[in-house]
Amino acid sequence: MNEIITSDPIKSNGGVWVNYAKGGGSFFIDECGNILENVNCGGTMIKYHDYSIPNDENDSIPPIRSNSSPSGTIASNITRITLSIETDEVATCKYMTNPGINYTEMTYILNNTNSTNHSTLVTDLKYGMTYTYYLKCCDTSENYNTDDFNVTFNTGICGDSNNDSKINSTDILLLIKYTFYPEGIQINELAIDVDGDDCNNILDTRLLMKHIFNETKYPLNCK
Repeated sequence: MNEIITSDPIKSNGGVWVNYAKGGGSFFIDECGNILENVNCGGTMIKYHDYSIPNDENDSIPPIRSNSSPSGTIASNITRITLSIETDEVATCKYMTNPGINYTEMTYILNNTNSTNHSTLVTDLKYGMTYTYYLKCCDTSENYNTDDFNVTFNTGICGDSNNDSKINSTDILLLIKYTFYPEGIQINELAIDVDGDDCNNILDTRLLMKHIFNETKYPLNCK
């Protein structure tokens, strides 16, 4: 955890200068608890000063990870998403797509190193898939997690024209309306190209109808 140490002098408006004992940086905090560079309650300016601080030899606890995202099912028209996690102290976080890899051997680093908020952009997501990313973090005292923090989510379903996470007659009716009278129809265009030919037309409607009655014989093929 970042220990906050109050230093002298106390400012005339009642605020005090504080230093973060780990991670570096100094800020002005006014009497209302706002982090400011000069003065009154309600201000929002932040000034950060870098400086070097030795590792805390008594710190042997790795970062606590929380508030990860995404989770659950994301919309089927999303092909990229931000993978993020928070730590309770300044840290550097890494991720892999395979579990059980030692932190020192992990190759993918989340952005915002030496921070408490970590994120990276994940791209090329495919329809109807379950994705799991395995995260570990290391603090400035070189204490790193030995267990994986799993971030799992599902991508939307090919053929789910209204993004309700299922395929049924409602999707067929919406697709028929869109095929003949597209103006004003709200539809997920990426999810309705079920034959993967880069066109939205009656052929998609026919395949979607066949798929609902026999999905094994008539698989969908969104790109």
